[in-house]
Amino acid sequence: MKRLPALLLAWALLFPLLGARAEVLPLTNLSSGYEAFVYVPRGERYREAQLEVSTRSDQSGRLRLYLDGSYRSVTALPADGRVQLPVGTLGEGFHRLRLEPLLPQPLGGQADHNLCLEIRQAAFSARAAQLNYTPQRTRAPRLSDLPDPLYDRTRTVAVLAGVSAPEGSAVNTALLRLAQALGGDRPVIWQRAEAAENDFELRLERSEEAGNRAELEVTPGVLRIRFTSDASLGWAVNALSDPDYRSLLRRSRVILSREVPQPPAATLRVPLSLEDYGLTDLSLRSGEQRTLALALPAAFTATGRASGTLVTVSATGLASGSRLWAWVADEPVIAHDLADRDGTVNREKLNFSGSRSPAASGTSLRLQADLLGNDACTPLPTGQLFVDARASRVDIGARTKSGVGALASELLGNPRVTLPAGVPEARAFAMTVASNLYAAGLRGVLPLEATAAGGSLTLAQETVRAAQLPDVALEGGALLRAHSGGVTVTAANTAAWSALSRAWPSAQARLEDRVTAALISADRQVTVLERDRASSESPESPAPWGWVVAAIGAFLIGSVLLMMLGSRKRRS
Repeated sequence: MKRLPALLLAWALLFPLLGARAEVLPLTNLSSGYEAFVYVPRGERYREAQLEVSTRSDQSGRLRLYLDGSYRSVTALPADGRVQLPVGTLGEGFHRLRLEPLLPQPLGGQADHNLCLEIRQAAFSARAAQLNYTPQRTRAPRLSDLPDPLYDRTRTVAVLAGVSAPEGSAVNTALLRLAQALGGDRPVIWQRAEAAENDFELRLERSEEAGNRAELEVTPGVLRIRFTSDASLGWAVNALSDPDYRSLLRRSRVILSREVPQPPAATLRVPLSLEDYGLTDLSLRSGEQRTLALALPAAFTATGRASGTLVTVSATGLASGSRLWAWVADEPVIAHDLADRDGTVNREKLNFSGSRSPAASGTSLRLQADLLGNDACTPLPTGQLFVDARASRVDIGARTKSGVGALASELLGNPRVTLPAGVPEARAFAMTVASNLYAAGLRGVLPLEATAAGGSLTLAQETVRAAQLPDVALEGGALLRAHSGGVTVTAANTAAWSALSRAWPSAQARLEDRVTAALISADRQVTVLERDRASSESPESPAPWGWVVAAIGAFLIGSVLLMMLGSRKRRS
């Protein structure tokens, strides 16, 4: 027993509380309430978590909080004010918080022809939610936890990353591949390690020791790789790039002394299922409406009309009048009767096809469920309809872009990047491109390689006007030019490369299809300079007026032939 205080003291020293924090949570309106998601990094837990939110309603009631689908707490709901609900301790991983108001709902008058009683929904709104908590490390960070020890994966703003590494083609190749491995669904902007605002840092250090070995170490905010040869550096890159291999590195520090094979090659995947668009299974309560943004990755453009299949599971006991409504780009495509006539759980596949062409960047899907519990048309309070995100598909005819927007597909075919010598800011921009390939639609590991020439992405630094576009001065912006071998990016100075790195996560999605030359300014504006219009016109399709000319010509020829035949008959 005497050792217990000492053990507690040792635990507190190893895994101290990190100080109280407050995290702003975006709220999603679900008609029946609100929900928000929280991510706790690996190796941490949030103690004494409390949700604080401003609410407004037209009458007093209670506000109930659910954590991951289970009831957590309830508090009095004033007509207008700020409430606090205890959440408790949150372990590592994703968590869903759901707020549901419990308000009196007096019956209104009778409805129209079916004499059902309408229920007047009490007005309720929530805003300015934040989670107050005290983070605590439960163990030392591990290499298998990456990128959690380096940055918060749930942040909505771009992550700023610093890089410190020697020069050399092998090192540059390693940096490009590591940048892709440390990227993902969060935009990452790379810059020199000297920048004070960096969220984390990547350090590559060459050792003079003999032999082939690489030492990998992660601490909060820093990933360090110490290598003795180019070969051992490649082993370290392969170990961190392969998610399956990285999951085995359950230590803060690992030494590699043998070859690690390259991970499987990457692919550009066209999103088809709702899961491909980053959505999980959905549940809809009666009267609830959800609008889902189906944004295409930056490498794709929409070319056709929306069609697909929604796979739904509805509860038993639903009466006539229960319906699922769906709109694609505000066009109604589904109005399906959900009435349960055989008393079993209904799993249905609902096909749809729209008549409107979506925007080039994607479309939207809006769903609403009206669930009636019995023939008296009394709404079923607990009735829900589920949408299977993995099985449900939405096809909007996506294809890869051409021109400067085809950078991801060009790198997939030729994963070489040509860098200017002695310009670390240009190298940092190439790393930013690699980190944001996930947002372009790339899945898997791309074997990027830094070369002196022959890359599908070529970076050049010029202090003069662009030779092919003499009227465009580069100044603080950068010129992107598509050609038969890929894309060339030209910037005038190091400041322009740094500005381009900050602009790239948002600019790459705004590079339109068939744009062959574009200027990205220092204030992140994208200006189209040249567009290839020939590819949009099929040489096999004549212009509309061509048909008119052909028809008139045929008519004249036919008239002349008829006149000649008539004249011949009269002579005979």
